[in-house]
Amino acid sequence: MRLPLQPVDYTMPDMLNSEDLNKYLNGDKKLLEKNLKGNLNKKTKNWEQEQEYRFMFKEGSDKVRECFRVPIFASAVKAIYFGMQIEPDALERLKPICFCNFPKAKLYSADKSIGKLQLEFKEIKNDN
Repeated sequence: MRLPLQPVDYTMPDMLNSEDLNKYLNGDKKLLEKNLKGNLNKKTKNWEQEQEYRFMFKEGSDKVRECFRVPIFASAVKAIYFGMQIEPDALERLKPICFCNFPKAKLYSADKSIGKLQLEFKEIKNDN
């Protein structure tokens, strides 16, 4: 199966200090726009070991953004992480697709960690 995936570019400079990151995690959208606009497919060098690919949609659209078409085998995908801001109905639509196409992959959803400057990831179980 071919999915429209974009490989992550690990050339983004470190931009957020702990205070700014905490503001962003608590909903400061202006900070996000200021620091990350145009960098949605970039991460800093210290994340390079992830070898991450991203699958992105335009907001309010079901059409996939123009991006690289990278052949990917189901066995190559070990885990799929959904971000904190994914809409619940989008997650419900994507779960069966992920479980069907990547049967050996684990799915996780991100959430804020209470009292800590970090994210927590909860495994999503296959309901079928």
